[in-house]
Amino acid sequence: MLRQTARLAARRRATTTRAMSTEYAFDEPKTTSNWPRTKANTLINVVPQGEAHVVERARQPYDVKGPGYWVGVPGLDAIAAVVDTREQTIVVPAPPECLSRDGVGVDAAATANVCIVDAEKARHASDDPAQKLAELAGLLVQKEVAALSTDELATKRSAVEAAVKHQLSNDSAPASWGLEVRNFTLAALTARNDEERAQAQAALAEKQAQAAASVQRVEMAREAARRDAAYAHEAATRETRILADRVVALAEAEAKATKVRAAAMAAA
Repeated sequence: MLRQTARLAARRRATTTRAMSTEYAFDEPKTTSNWPRTKANTLINVVPQGEAHVVERARQPYDVKGPGYWVGVPGLDAIAAVVDTREQTIVVPAPPECLSRDGVGVDAAATANVCIVDAEKARHASDDPAQKLAELAGLLVQKEVAALSTDELATKRSAVEAAVKHQLSNDSAPASWGLEVRNFTLAALTARNDEERAQAQAALAEKQAQAAASVQRVEMAREAARRDAAYAHEAATRETRILADRVVALAEAEAKATKVRAAAMAAA
């Protein structure tokens, strides 16, 4: 009797746990990522201001609930994602390999103001959309910085900011993540340190010296080839003249011999 009572109690606890879970009974864990954030369906669910609940019914997209409360059937309805719809200011880190045109490492202090406007699209993103946008903005900053020399960093900051802002506004990726980019600010654009700058300049000077030496070697080889060609032409011309003189001398000797033979025949 005690064993049967314990078995029934364990079965009731398991049933209650399944009903309160955000996963369906026939669901399997899909990912270990922390995105999207989920929440248990408690029958009467409250959505705070600045949030949205993406609701699925029987594993199919059903509705997006805004601030307020809504009633869901545990085991049938699930809160697939809890999305923060407030405007966020995110820090945009420059990638470690962010280099200027002359090879100096560059640090960029940038921020972006973003807001999730489509919770359903954000829920299907593989990671936090705001974090993905920060990575995209960092790559765009890296691309723009690569076209500048170190001396141009201070004067071209506004141009880089405007270019990155334009590209973020026209890129299709943020919209596919349910994001709206409202602003982008590039507060600073500086070389990492003087030592690294000096090393980069020394490396650049060495490359330029190597290039100049290579050009000089090519010019010397070209001059040597030109001299060899001129000498070969002169030698060929001299040999041709000698051969021609020999042919003329041979022809004259043959003519003289012919005259001698003719005179001898006439005398006979």
